[in-house]
Amino acid sequence: MNGAARFSTISGDMILSAGSEFQVGEVFSTSGNVIAFASGAPGFTDANAAGLNFRAASLQLNATSGPLGSGVNPIETETGLLAANAGGAIFLRNTGALTIGDTPFAGFTSQSASGFPAAFAVGGSSDLTAGGSVVLVNSGGIIVEDGTVNNPGVGVRSATGNILLQDLSGLITLRADFSAPAGGITVLAAGNLAVETSLAGVGSTVDLQALGGDLTFLSGLALNSLGSNVRLQASGDVVLANVNAGAGNVHVQAGDDILMAGGGHTITANQARFVATDAVGDLPGNAPISTSADIVAASAGAGGIHLLDANAITVGTTGLYGVNRVGDDGSTTPLNDGPLSGLTTTANGSIVQRNSSGILTVASAVSANGAGNVRLAAGTGGNVLVNNSISSGSGNLTVF
Repeated sequence: MNGAARFSTISGDMILSAGSEFQVGEVFSTSGNVIAFASGAPGFTDANAAGLNFRAASLQLNATSGPLGSGVNPIETETGLLAANAGGAIFLRNTGALTIGDTPFAGFTSQSASGFPAAFAVGGSSDLTAGGSVVLVNSGGIIVEDGTVNNPGVGVRSATGNILLQDLSGLITLRADFSAPAGGITVLAAGNLAVETSLAGVGSTVDLQALGGDLTFLSGLALNSLGSNVRLQASGDVVLANVNAGAGNVHVQAGDDILMAGGGHTITANQARFVATDAVGDLPGNAPISTSADIVAASAGAGGIHLLDANAITVGTTGLYGVNRVGDDGSTTPLNDGPLSGLTTTANGSIVQRNSSGILTVASAVSANGAGNVRLAAGTGGNVLVNNSISSGSGNLTVF
């Protein structure tokens, strides 16, 4: 289909199909549904320079054998409801409040060759599914729903590449899983980032960040990275459920507090690192961050540090590790956080580190600022092995 073509309707549905390459000019249906197909390997290409390619109430894009746009020139859309499937990669840039989910069928009545009216319709679709990477950059907020047509339970799937979901001005809500076998999964929200579904068996490194708000998991959910590293960051609070990195590492960073979304949740990792401006765990509420890790390190402010490990644990130095940050061209760049040693607070914050069983080893310094107290307590059948300093400015020290 030639890129010079312009299609426009106020409220009608449009169904467009190209046998080979779909060179997208302008396809506008202000309040209708648009479904577009490209059967050939070139897929969809942007022939409208920096201009808008698709405008519709709902938009379904299907590239059977090729990509949807490119990292240099993504397909530009303005829709509130989106589903896209491609044999290659997906590169989309949308404007407006957006839901990824079930798109409706589109249909209309046309004149047949015999002169009689003939009904024509195409069924709906769901999700973002690609053979290569999936890159969606939006302005206006994103909700990822669990579509019912393709990949039940999974809202965004890449067979061989990376995933970037980014909103430049609003919040992101995840209600469906992600799937990428290796590489990186990055979700960046300008506001809050809410995880309302389990992310189970994603396979890639996981990089979730709320740049202008809170990162929250609903209670009872789980993030399982299958041994890859996990990085969770927010300018406000980070509220955690179950995070299982297996033999991988976990880094959690908050501009305010790091808390648990209720009891019964565990952060499982080789190394677990927590950095908060105020609190790691809730000391006044006796609600620690529960871990099952080999090495733990944390720093916090006035709210202090409260950690509870399930087994033998070493308060030590976490190494230089990180995730694969996915860019808007689909490629990845290492995003590493430097080593962190021991347990430290500022602003008179207190420190409590306990474990349920086994030895609690202090291999790196534990230091509470000012009047902050320190309590280190080993659980059943264990003891505290002190191989480094434990200190407070004027607070109490308890080790048992």
